[in-house]
Amino acid sequence: MKKYMLNAAAVVLAVGASAFTSIDVPARAVANQYRFNGTQLSQVHDISKWSQISGTLPSCSGTVLPCVITVTSGSLQSYLDARSNEQVRDQADMQKN
Repeated sequence: MKKYMLNAAAVVLAVGASAFTSIDVPARAVANQYRFNGTQLSQVHDISKWSQISGTLPSCSGTVLPCVITVTSGSLQSYLDARSNEQVRDQADMQKN
């Protein structure tokens, strides 16, 4: 009987201890937004034609060029390198004339 009580106490302690252990939470991805300042779609891969923005988004209209993109992981350069000019335009959060 003592063995059963000892085992039950061990189980209760194990359950109680596991209730207070922390769970590893993955780091949140930081989203950066960039505005395209170029005038031609061929300039999309030129980093100097982009500026990082925060707060209120700029006004954009039309569908010819990207206006604002959101990069959630990696750098702007790696984001652009992984996409064609047309993909950047089509995947943009906002587009402009």
